[in-house]
Amino acid sequence: MNRLLVLGLVGTNIGGIETFLLNMNDAMDKEYIFDYVIEEKKCIHLSRINNRGGKVYKIPNRKFQPFGNAIGFYKLIKLYNYKTVYFNVSSLSWIALEIIALFCGLRVIVHSHNAGFIDANSSFAYKVMNSVNRVIINNIGIEKLACSDYAAQFMFGKRKDYLVINNGIFADKFVYREDKRKKWRNIYGLQNDLVIGFTGRLEYQKNPIFAIDIFYEMRKRKKCKFLIVGDGALANKVKFYAKKLGLSQDVIFVGNTMYVNELYSAMDFFLFPSKNEGLGIVLIEAQANGLQGITSDGVVPGEAFLTDLIEKESLSKSSREWADHCWKMIEKKTAIDRCSYNLKVVQRGFDIGKESRRLQKILFDVREQ
Repeated sequence: MNRLLVLGLVGTNIGGIETFLLNMNDAMDKEYIFDYVIEEKKCIHLSRINNRGGKVYKIPNRKFQPFGNAIGFYKLIKLYNYKTVYFNVSSLSWIALEIIALFCGLRVIVHSHNAGFIDANSSFAYKVMNSVNRVIINNIGIEKLACSDYAAQFMFGKRKDYLVINNGIFADKFVYREDKRKKWRNIYGLQNDLVIGFTGRLEYQKNPIFAIDIFYEMRKRKKCKFLIVGDGALANKVKFYAKKLGLSQDVIFVGNTMYVNELYSAMDFFLFPSKNEGLGIVLIEAQANGLQGITSDGVVPGEAFLTDLIEKESLSKSSREWADHCWKMIEKKTAIDRCSYNLKVVQRGFDIGKESRRLQKILFDVREQ
């Protein structure tokens, strides 16, 4: 049995990093297991992790107990016989644990999953700390991974000593299915509607308020519905804003769900005006479903544009201009075989089978047979 200590899983969230880690380990050979360190009191992924054979360890939250966080981590790695610690991070604002792991003689791997600061309140001090820690991290003995070149440049600067691991998906789960389309459209009363979709955490980074503004402008022109899949700190604010704009009957909030893959089939167009992305895994999923959509120009890395389905618009443009672009795409769309795009995503290297084996070999130093 080969076990690895992993940081990056948030116990109370279903986000891109969480999905990546859980899916990657599920796709690896059964004898290779991720054990996770979290800073929350509970873990909504516990059953899935335990079923895979993994463990979850809890340490104090670094925001409230930085010293307790460091001491808790030190005690953990001294107590158990791990050889490698695998950090999945969105910034380098806190690298105490990486340094502790190196000091204790462990192999340290840092995986960058973002290409910018994910919080509107990222202070000047926070950004300075990230820059200082970038210099430190580049001059100590860590190994570097990233989900895209954008993410690598944000985390590691101009250095080239990193590997890109594609955020692979279980592509076959995202194939367009007419039966799933009918199922979810019936559940949400969308049988004859044009459905705009949004999938992601309702957080600053994902720009959900602007997404509501865009839909509002789209709705002025023609009848349509907005299906929002995901939850987060801004959920109540987004719901209130939609109500304020008179969209209560037109916006459906699904929340977190196990059926994201099926809900893509219920959508006709995908809206993703994110403020920053290391990759944008939901764009990969949408394309695997054959779903046409639009995202932010200069934000989403080129690696995410696998097909001709996704176009870009600048965040400097108004919500009305975004809406005009959306309708232009929808109105010029010709009949396509949505199922055929799944294979295109696989051919571009984003099926989880191949990428999980690559990551397995890197993390566990598995020799090819």
